[in-house]
Amino acid sequence: MSGERGWTDRPVALVASREIRERLRKKSFWWILLLSAMAIAAVVVVPKLLADDGRTKVAVVGGAPAFAKAAVTAAADGTDLKVTGFVAGNDAAARSWVRSDRVQLAVLSDGSLVVLHTIADADSGATAQLARAVRESLRVQGGLAAAGLDPKQSAAALGAAPPELRVLEPSDEEQAGRQGTALVANILLFILLQIYGTWVLTGVTEEKSSRVVEVLLSSVKPRELLTGKLIGIGLVALLHGSAIALTGVIAGYATGASFLDQVDLASVPAAVVWLMLGYAFYCCANAAAGSTVSRVEDAQSMAFPILLPVLITYIVGFSVVFSDTVPTFYWVLAYLPPTAPVAMAVLQISGKATLWEGLLSMAITVVGIVGMARLAARIYEGSILRSGSRVPLRQAFRSTSLDS
Repeated sequence: MSGERGWTDRPVALVASREIRERLRKKSFWWILLLSAMAIAAVVVVPKLLADDGRTKVAVVGGAPAFAKAAVTAAADGTDLKVTGFVAGNDAAARSWVRSDRVQLAVLSDGSLVVLHTIADADSGATAQLARAVRESLRVQGGLAAAGLDPKQSAAALGAAPPELRVLEPSDEEQAGRQGTALVANILLFILLQIYGTWVLTGVTEEKSSRVVEVLLSSVKPRELLTGKLIGIGLVALLHGSAIALTGVIAGYATGASFLDQVDLASVPAAVVWLMLGYAFYCCANAAAGSTVSRVEDAQSMAFPILLPVLITYIVGFSVVFSDTVPTFYWVLAYLPPTAPVAMAVLQISGKATLWEGLLSMAITVVGIVGMARLAARIYEGSILRSGSRVPLRQAFRSTSLDS
């Protein structure tokens, strides 16, 4: 038992915990976290503050038929419109409220309706929808009352369960929700992969330029150091992403913003999986690139070529989200490990790719990640201790493994 080590004593865990501590100590991380949280909160809250509450105001005269209020409620429920009701003292007061736009619709004492302007047949506004629904509801309620049914009997007659409605295609609203979610995922995946990849790239280069890596390699093997670094930064990245998501949810619920209603929550797990796969692939690539240079300035110049495949996929993704057809070129990108984390995520979330197509792409991407990890480890081992100018890849491959 004395020779056994706990998980936290293993080299990879030690490196990962060190990486987490170093990242959390940096003020730059907390500034990025604060600014990104503020940005997502603004995206959620500002539209809510600028928009009205979306409610249609209806007045019912006190002397209106007894079933008038029930008719308005039934009409609102049938149209899914938000309605606020008021009681007017008489018909003149109700007309005055409509003229002053205090309410958009009024039910008078004789059961007739009052609106400010003529409603055209093609008018699909909230007031027009509600006016049509209230007229129909008043007609039905009035017919039931004329037939001698009391309010309870009328409620029972109108409360009968409707027949089952089977949908073959998603509605325009559902499709818009998918498109909006895919658009947000496209943007976030690109931004997060860029941020986290840059963290790995500059982190490896900073350790090499300061020669800290030489001290670390006296205690751990290169592959253990690389693996621990990727895990540590990945956990910090997970904290960052979770904080952003939590901020958005809290801001949404606190202000009553309806952005969560427009998000296809069933697509969130797929987006998270693709983010993890994209992180694994590109952080391995960035770690390998960072080990070949000794200056942070040189590392930053290498970030763009590495991220170029994602950038191309990201740009094309905007047109794919709102297109009825997917170009063959984009389907190819969806099955290539460097571009699949963004391309297939967009296709899956927007409903253009099936579950099996997504799983196949994930399997191919996992194989690509394994290959990239082996390649990155080989380059990292052969170049991490070489200082000075940039280490050519051929020399990195030829170098003797530090594990041996």
